[in-house]
Amino acid sequence: MKSVGKIFASIGIVGLVITIGMNLVALVGFKKAAAVFASPGWWSSWFSCYVVWAVFVFSALGLLLTKGRDGPVGTKSD
Repeated sequence: MKSVGKIFASIGIVGLVITIGMNLVALVGFKKAAAVFASPGWWSSWFSCYVVWAVFVFSALGLLLTKGRDGPVGTKSD
């Protein structure tokens, strides 16, 4: 599960960096009003992107921080 956690972490971090970069380019380069943080247009345009990548990062953290657990709580793999 550690390798899956590392893959999820990589995907999530790269996705967040790309989203932040696109948000900054839209704000600075194209002067899009929807790129202004927490504006009504921002919520509909960008919030879902941040949520998707945050889910990847938090899933990776959960997978990487579970030490030695092979399955759900209460199961034995003897």
